[in-house]
This record gives sequence, C-alpha cells and structure tokens, in this order.
Amino acid sequence: MTAAGRAFLDHARLALTQAEAAAQAARRAAQPAKATFDLACRSARNQLPPVNVLDPLACYRRGLLAVLSTAGFEAVEPPQDWSGFGEVGAVIMALLDETDAKRLRGLRDIAPGTPGVALLPEVTITSYGWAIRSGATSAVGRDAAPEEIVECLTAACAGRATMPAELALGLASAVDSVDHPAVTIAEGRWLARLSEGCRVRDLAQEMGYSEREMFRRLHRLYDAMGVCGRTEALLAAQRWGLV
Repeated sequence: MTAAGRAFLDHARLALTQAEAAAQAARRAAQPAKATFDLACRSARNQLPPVNVLDPLACYRRGLLAVLSTAGFEAVEPPQDWSGFGEVGAVIMALLDETDAKRLRGLRDIAPGTPGVALLPEVTITSYGWAIRSGATSAVGRDAAPEEIVECLTAACAGRATMPAELALGLASAVDSVDHPAVTIAEGRWLARLSEGCRVRDLAQEMGYSEREMFRRLHRLYDAMGVCGRTEALLAAQRWGLV
C-alpha cells in the first residue's frame, strides 16, 4: 500500500472513532433527559389517587377498570365493606337507587374528603342534584364516552364538578322554593312521611286508604309536581322547602 493509501485509511479510522465517540456522548446525554421524563410521568401518575370502581354489572365494571388504568389511574375493585378502610382514594360508582345513595353517604361519613363520581342511568337536573346531595363530587352518565368519564373523574380528584352546559343552565333556572305547583296540606304530609322512609303500605294505613288507592293518589301528586316517581318527588319537595 502506498503512503497516500495508508494516510487515507488512517484518516478514515480516525473519523470513525470520532463518530463513535460522538454517538456515545449523545446517548449518555440523552439518558438523564429520558430519566427526567420518566420521573415526571411517574410523578404525574403518583398524583392521581387510587380509584375504587363499583358497578353491579361485571362486564361494565371490568371495562371501566381497563379505561381508567389506560388513563393512568390505579383502578381497583374495593371490598364490599368500607369499614376499616384506611386511605380510600377516589370512588366512581353506579348510583341507581337509594341503596347506592346510602352506601355513598356511608363512605362520606368514613372519609369526608373522598373524591366521588356518580354514574347515573340518566343525567337530569334532579338526578344530578340527588347525586351531589348523596355525597358525590360530580356525576356523569353511565353510558357516557370513556373520555367523558375520565374527564369527570380527573376534575373530581381536583375538587371540581363537571356537567353539560344544558344541565348547568337548567340548574340555574330551576324552580324557586316559592314558585312550585300547589300542594295541599295532606299531600305535604304524605311527602314528609315518605321522606322519613315510610312505606306506601304503612302510609295508606295511616291515611285510611287502601294501598292501591294510596298509590293512585301519589301518582296523581307526582304528575302535578311534574316529576317521575318517589325519588324525584322527594328531591323536588326538598328543593321547594316542603320537607
């Protein structure tokens, strides 16, 4: 090999060595940045409390667990008994009837600051108000899109409530306590007894009606109040100051 050829080969080897050294330096420089990014992600995830998911439908519950886990939450299924629970974290639960509401209120008694999202079968002014009074921080439709549920839960964990604009407008223009359908003294007494947990059968006996007649009269009252069923009637009566 000529002297010129050897010089060219030495120059090429030197350039390759320098390129490899530069690449190694770049990799070393990137490692702290990646570590910082990973640490930031872990910190963000750690700021989200564990979420207890309660829903009677197993397939829905498992789907919700998967959605929340993908969103970065530590989603778990809690035990049936809240007593003895230490740090509860957050709760997202189906609110379908008064039994669910009672359970949510019980949780609030144990851990008052717990962020809670109620999953409602239908989001109305009445049902949303019922959820909040039962102890939920916020509420969303049980059939809402996954991203809406995640948004609602994230807001609840930050101490905020979310709702559709139409619902907010409806709440703002809800019937005032002095502007409601006329309710007789007797009907007010029925509502008061129902709010105390009295059964319709017992109420009928107290008022001197058959159980069937008592149901008829209550349904006529519900129609006059513009509500659907006992729960909405009691919520409206509470809002109007009747009970």
